[in-house]
Amino acid sequence: LERALELRPGYPGALAALATIRRPRTDDPLCREIEAALAGEGLPREERERLLFALGAACDRSAEYDRAFELFDQGNRLHREAVDYDAGAFEANVERMLAEYEPGRWEHLRAADGEAPDPVFIVGMPRSGSTLIEQILACHPQIGAAGEVTALEQAGGGLARRLWLDPAQVAGLDREQVAAVAADYRRRVAQAAAGRPLVTDKMLSNHRFLHLAAALFPRARVIHCLRDPRDACFSAWTHLFYRAAYTFDLEELGRTWVATRRLLEFWREVLPIPVIPVRYEALVSEPEAQVRSLLEALGLPWDERCLRFHESDRVVHTASTGQVRRPLYTSSVGRWRNYERHLGPLLEALGPVL
Repeated sequence: LERALELRPGYPGALAALATIRRPRTDDPLCREIEAALAGEGLPREERERLLFALGAACDRSAEYDRAFELFDQGNRLHREAVDYDAGAFEANVERMLAEYEPGRWEHLRAADGEAPDPVFIVGMPRSGSTLIEQILACHPQIGAAGEVTALEQAGGGLARRLWLDPAQVAGLDREQVAAVAADYRRRVAQAAAGRPLVTDKMLSNHRFLHLAAALFPRARVIHCLRDPRDACFSAWTHLFYRAAYTFDLEELGRTWVATRRLLEFWREVLPIPVIPVRYEALVSEPEAQVRSLLEALGLPWDERCLRFHESDRVVHTASTGQVRRPLYTSSVGRWRNYERHLGPLLEALGPVL
């Protein structure tokens, strides 16, 4: 990257990538280069966004919180103009699911126990510890890790999404169709499972499809990643989550968090498969106790390697890459308080769960 900047000074892509690796503070000359690039004309929207977020992160590390918020806000507003998201539509879908889901309509569809691997669905909201949890579990010899895959949404020609948008379509399904979808899913994650009995699926948006997952995989487990919503939402807002359009507006982010939490609490009450809550704050403060408890809930023996997750050379493709390369730390707990005076829309939206 440094060589690229020598050949092409001010190249935005290289500046943003180097900032991700170097994690500079504002006194780093790299920040002067980013500021110069932002001051230039004709900068494409995508590159401007990346530089605004990179400079915002540098200000955050330097405790320049007001300036950091301003930069993050500029970047988020810029991206929000380019994406399509309707928080009201998502809330309506959740309400419809809560009103129309009837366990009895699904009982006859539940597949036989089937063959391995059995999925462990890791769900929740971004920046709630999902990548950390998967990295810990991936160190266990009986677990394969698929990462963020769309296998459940795509299996069976997109059946999961159709059932999310119209839960009544369950009336047209039979056990043979469900078994075929389960087999399709297992084919999609077979390489990641590599013959192990369990495989993690960390596509967070699978929370929409857990009613189908319970019918497909009677031995499946669900891990619900929990974190103080103020920390989780603010952290998500300071990262470019291109596949999560709701993260670019503080009010929409809060509303989506509340609706998602409501849906997952509902699933925990009604589904015939276990939904295991794991709190981020407890995990980083008492790692061994929490990991032991999680492995026990998954029916697995203790393995010391799970506490040495940061030594793993497994490739991680998420915004949490840096976290899983270091031992656990608690410095991110309560980070939202540095920005409290700016977070009115988020805090108001989160009111029902605070």
